[in-house]
Amino acid sequence: PKFFIQQMTDCFDDNECRFSCYHFGKSGGTGVAERMERIFPPILDSCCNARTMQRFHKSPEKHCTIKFSAYEVSSQSFLKDIIPTCARINDSNNSRSVVLVTFREPMARTLSYIHQQCNKNFESRTRERQEACQRCSYRKDTEYWTSFLEGANKQYQGLYQVASAIVPNTRILAIDLVDLSALYRDLYQATRHKAFSMNTKANPKKTTLCNFGVTSEMFRALRPANDIYRNLTLGIYNNMIAPVKATPKKEKKKRVEPDETATRTTHILPESCREYVKGHTLDLTHGRYIHVPNRQAPYDHNSCFLMKPRYNCATTNVTTPGAWEYKLILQSDPANTSTICDFENVMENLGGPAALFHTQVAIFGNSFLRQMFEALACTYPDQLTAAKVTENPPAVSLLALKKRKERPYTMQEYGTIINVPVDKRPIPLCAGSAASYTQYFEKGVNLTTPHLTTTCSDELAMLEFGSSLKVFYNFRPNTLNTTLASYQTMIGLNISEMDYIAFNTGADRHIKRQSRSSLQMHNYQPVLPLLKRIQERDLKRWFGASNPWISSPPD
Repeated sequence: PKFFIQQMTDCFDDNECRFSCYHFGKSGGTGVAERMERIFPPILDSCCNARTMQRFHKSPEKHCTIKFSAYEVSSQSFLKDIIPTCARINDSNNSRSVVLVTFREPMARTLSYIHQQCNKNFESRTRERQEACQRCSYRKDTEYWTSFLEGANKQYQGLYQVASAIVPNTRILAIDLVDLSALYRDLYQATRHKAFSMNTKANPKKTTLCNFGVTSEMFRALRPANDIYRNLTLGIYNNMIAPVKATPKKEKKKRVEPDETATRTTHILPESCREYVKGHTLDLTHGRYIHVPNRQAPYDHNSCFLMKPRYNCATTNVTTPGAWEYKLILQSDPANTSTICDFENVMENLGGPAALFHTQVAIFGNSFLRQMFEALACTYPDQLTAAKVTENPPAVSLLALKKRKERPYTMQEYGTIINVPVDKRPIPLCAGSAASYTQYFEKGVNLTTPHLTTTCSDELAMLEFGSSLKVFYNFRPNTLNTTLASYQTMIGLNISEMDYIAFNTGADRHIKRQSRSSLQMHNYQPVLPLLKRIQERDLKRWFGASNPWISSPPD
């Protein structure tokens, strides 16, 4: 933001102004310190905790009077020791300081710390930690790894105390890791200091011993840290409610107005992606597909519990390129790499769908939108904290509806809503009829995952990620003779509380007819033809199912 640039550049030119960095580990603080120390030497060791405080107490004048200093210490040490001490030493009418604080999405930060502990300097770790790293499983060492999560929650409470502190003659600037690159670029344009244009070596994530997997229990345990993180990214520093034992009285959710949601969404995106967000809509006109060699598929027919067998792409031909080997990016200027927006990286840096704080999404439409719903479930199964599907649903194909003369099904005919055991591995399949499942696959394809029930589908379904994001789906809502109130009874979908509603094939008419209020619904009907044109332009083909059931592939 321009405010950050203005505050920092003013301090650069002011001899009475000093920078200090509260180094919140594994959140980009090292990169900040490296750049600032190149501009304002000398370089002082900022690591770590007790050792840092010993050096500080030994020569406080040395630390407090230099232009830039960094401290990887507890929030209490920083706020109650370092800040007051430096304020006394630099006691003058014109003296002031700027505190830089970087932070990061909690699960990504915790995983980064676990990987560091398990894959770097392994021999120096305690025996208990070495054994836990060798097993590399949250469920096998739940108590041990939970201690990491409890520590993270406490650290984020300390982070909030620093970021929201009110200190005389001190400006505290807190910035998310995903926005650091844009900050460096803007600082370079404003100051022409080469340190802000330098490329630091990427920190290699070696996972030779332990490539730790995230579980839904871990996301639940990190809920306090996630609440603080979301408030920091939204700039909410007042009325911050710390975790308490008593359950607060549930208040009616305030409806988020369209412009407010758009502002919130844009704010959490890195700057390189913001130009592609037009209100509520992602502008795909600048989309292009790039080849990513040796990229692994995020899931297959055995690990995706919602994948419809008739749309599978499983094959015994390992030389056939898969759709996962290509990635859709946005780039308005092909000659300018700074215009690239990679939403896959954005989602990973954000922490996956579970990081979308207290958000509800409803999707109404045909199988094109169903694929989006199922892909979300199967890409992030470890973030699922709950899922509901339909047992024994009726046939809602176009042929079946034609036989019924387009007469909608009643709630009693529509099947039963059941829970999916998302903590099981693998998650049991909910993929139509178990009896006819195998006929859709090539001969020789390995089928190993058990079925949840004899007949199960996501005609009406719900996914919950990290007890935070809820996504509802209804296949062709016009086939279900129900009221909006019945949706809430059946599956907990309250249309008035949705933050975002997506539809295609005219599904909005069925919903709007029953709604007393004006709903903001977003039409995805034009998206599929656009993606098809982009794929055919860039890849010379259109990806789709091509299994033996498909009469005219790809579908």
